[in-house]
Amino acid sequence: MKAIAVIDPRVNNGISGTIHFTQTHSYQPLEIFFTLKGFEPFGIHAIHIHEFGDLTEGCKSLGGHFNPTQTAHSHSGQGHAGDLFNNFQADPKGNFIYCYKTRALSLDGINNIIGRSIVIHKFVDDLGLMGRFDEQGIFTLYEKMSENDLRTLYKQLGYTPDTSNTLEIIQRLKKESATTGNAATRIACAIVGWSS
Repeated sequence: MKAIAVIDPRVNNGISGTIHFTQTHSYQPLEIFFTLKGFEPFGIHAIHIHEFGDLTEGCKSLGGHFNPTQTAHSHSGQGHAGDLFNNFQADPKGNFIYCYKTRALSLDGINNIIGRSIVIHKFVDDLGLMGRFDEQGIFTLYEKMSENDLRTLYKQLGYTPDTSNTLEIIQRLKKESATTGNAATRIACAIVGWSS
């Protein structure tokens, strides 16, 4: 069985490429091969399988992370089926080429991704850790961040309203951490369909 998702640069912020899905049998791992380009050099982005294949509003109408078992978003490998490997980093030329195998997804059965979508986000996924890694790799819980850093992050993520209450900002960030990983804006997406 084979499937493909094709990312068109004309409607995906200049990002282009293909994601090929191959599965020999339903009980075998799903192999996913990414060939993508158009990112900032060394850019790090979240990537997930989302629940719908509805492009009526572009990437906005693709629903949340594909999560057939209704588990919490997590870094432990027991999170959403659609979390894939959560984040990737582009190479110095802005390309991402990678082969990945998973048993959490399939081309049939309860974890079938045919007709669903793949979404690339502007920012990193916080992996449900309720905090953020800075550019030096230092992790800080949201409640331990400075008020200025919290407000900057909240604005970058596009959350509204721009509340004046720091506690509300932390609560929103923690809530989203458990569901979306605070990966924010969807910068590219494509529908997964059968391939010859």
